[in-house]
Amino acid sequence: MKPTTRVSHSFIRNWRSVAFVLVLIVGLTPSIVDAQQRDWAWFSAMTASDGWFIVRGKATVTFSGESFSAQLYDDGGDLRFTVNGKVTNDKVDATAVRQSSDEPPQRLTGSRQRVRRADGPGGRDAILMTQPNRPVGLVIGLSREFE
Repeated sequence: MKPTTRVSHSFIRNWRSVAFVLVLIVGLTPSIVDAQQRDWAWFSAMTASDGWFIVRGKATVTFSGESFSAQLYDDGGDLRFTVNGKVTNDKVDATAVRQSSDEPPQRLTGSRQRVRRADGPGGRDAILMTQPNRPVGLVIGLSREFE
């Protein structure tokens, strides 16, 4: 005679509940990650005939060693720029590509600074980039708070 194992109905109900919760967590994780990654604020500025043309929004910025990449979204959620570059000893060398444009990629240089709060944990991380030797060229700034 084969041994039989009886599984209670409450175990099956609980198992289904646990499985449902796990599916919800896995399903929601990408949107949670997206929200956390867009914790950088950004602006771009270019001179115009009557002043400055300024765009701003939220960005996803990823660092890997000295390299970084950023996707800059406007307040409407549209991707406006992609930026790829390197940060070496707080000096930034990058290339920005304006999306939905036939404008060529723009070389940018600048600096990165991380400033800790004097009165507690965390601080601000900021990157400011400009086109070399072009005072009327593109300017891009990125910043975020960190803990």
